[in-house]
Amino acid sequence: MTEFFIRLFAMLPLSGAQATGSLLGRLAWHLNGRERKNAEINIRLCFPDLQAPEQKELVRSTLRENGKLIAELPKSWLASGEYWQKRLEGQVFTDEIRRLLEQGKGVIIAAPHLGNWEVGLHSITAAGPTTVLYRPPRQAWLASVMDQGRIATGAKTAPTDMQGIRALMSALRNGEIVAILPDQVPKEMEQSSVTAPFFGHPAPTMTLISKLARKTGVPVVAAYAERLPRGKGFRVRFQAVDEAVSDASAEVSAAAVNHAVEALVRLSPDQYQWTYRRFGMAFYRR
Repeated sequence: MTEFFIRLFAMLPLSGAQATGSLLGRLAWHLNGRERKNAEINIRLCFPDLQAPEQKELVRSTLRENGKLIAELPKSWLASGEYWQKRLEGQVFTDEIRRLLEQGKGVIIAAPHLGNWEVGLHSITAAGPTTVLYRPPRQAWLASVMDQGRIATGAKTAPTDMQGIRALMSALRNGEIVAILPDQVPKEMEQSSVTAPFFGHPAPTMTLISKLARKTGVPVVAAYAERLPRGKGFRVRFQAVDEAVSDASAEVSAAAVNHAVEALVRLSPDQYQWTYRRFGMAFYRR
């Protein structure tokens, strides 16, 4: 039944899906559950210069934007690549990645939980062969739907285990693209994570990007697909990650990744997944 509703949602126009998602976000605000509480704590930590009413409004907007993402996902997975290319301003980004690929080293894309990652994947794969690190969902039917969407973009997928890491390394050595979500640490990788600053606070940070960059010498670019207003589509925004990403110190390297992610989040702060417990659990027990 759930799969039926996902496929039904995928039939909505983008503007309709986003309007529905905005309503979900408003509902999340009024329910005052864990998602709202997490967002309130995160935003209070990361934007201390905002006045209380401004922080409150950012939380409300965050919940609406997160709701839009949830409602967009079925279409993100099931709509055609041609559909998204017409609604995605990403040519400048794609051209830049192609230019970097001409160096013959491959490229790592650090794509945080900001905007719509699934839509942004179309601009990444347009630049060249791409392997995406991801943690398969527990539900087999959902994994099937997600795989269908990612395969449609032309991307290959690599699981969050040693086999997947070997696939990423192989792709980079072949001069291809690797895409990784840098701002959450899969359980399988918790032992190889470090603490690095994010918005001035210590945050668990994966070291995989650091290790890949150090071993291969490839450039690292942070990027996301920014949601445009009124269902007009998305625009890819990006910036190079500092060369410190290849530093021998895992902490220094992880900090470079977090710094780039932070810079992008500041461009669209309400489109970040502030509902996730990004920092140590002690912050959320207050």
